Amino acid sequence: MPAADNHQDPRTQKPNWVDIWTLIVLAATLAGVWFYACEAHRMNKLTQKSVDNQTRPYLSVKFLPDQFLYGVSDPVDGRNILSVSFEVEDYGTLPATAEVRSVALYREGEVPVAELKKEPLHTLHDLQYVFISRSRAGGPFLAETRMLTDGELVDMRKSRSGMIAVKVNIRYGPKGSYETQECREFPLVVGKDDRSTVFHLGPPSGYNDPECNYLK
Repeated sequence: MPAADNHQDPRTQKPNWVDIWTLIVLAATLAGVWFYACEAHRMNKLTQKSVDNQTRPYLSVKFLPDQFLYGVSDPVDGRNILSVSFEVEDYGTLPATAEVRSVALYREGEVPVAELKKEPLHTLHDLQYVFISRSRAGGPFLAETRMLTDGELVDMRKSRSGMIAVKVNIRYGPKGSYETQECREFPLVVGKDDRSTVFHLGPPSGYNDPECNYLK
C-alpha cells in the first residue's frame, strides 16, 4: 500500500467569533464599571461639599480698592503709611467668630510672593475677634504698611508709581480649625494731571501660589 503523506497542508482555522464577542462584551463591561465608579466618586464629592456648605462657615476676603486714596504730600493723620481696605464675607450657612490678621507691603517694583509669605501678620487694632455671618460682613478693615520714611515718600512723588501687596489671614471655627488666606498685589496709579501726587489703586493681580492663597 502506498505510504501516507505526512506533508499535507494544515487546515485553515476560522476565527472563533464566540470568543471575540465575549472579549468585546467583557471590555465594554469593564469600561462601564470604570465610568460609573468615576461618576459615583464625583457625586460623592459633590454631596460632601454640599454637606460641608450646610455644616460650616466659609469666609472669604473682599478687597475694596475704590476706597484707597493717598496723597504723599499730605499723609492721612500725619502717618506715613499706606493701607488697603477689605471686608470679610461668609458664603457658608453658619456664622463664625474670626480672628483677622493682615499686612501690606509697598515696593517701587513688583513684590515677590516669597517676601510677602514671610511678612509677619498684624491683628486688628481694636478687635481681637469679629463675628461674621451671611447677612453681616466683617469690616471694613485696613491692611497697613509699616511707616514709610520721608525718603520713600520723595521717591514715590518722583516715580509716581509703585506696588502694594496685601496678605489677609482669617482663622475661624472651633478652636480656629478653619483658615482662609488671600494675597493680592495692586499697582499704584495717579491721576491724569501731571502735577498730581494723589495715588489710587489699579486692578489687582493674584499670586498663583497655594501657600499664599488657600482655604482650609
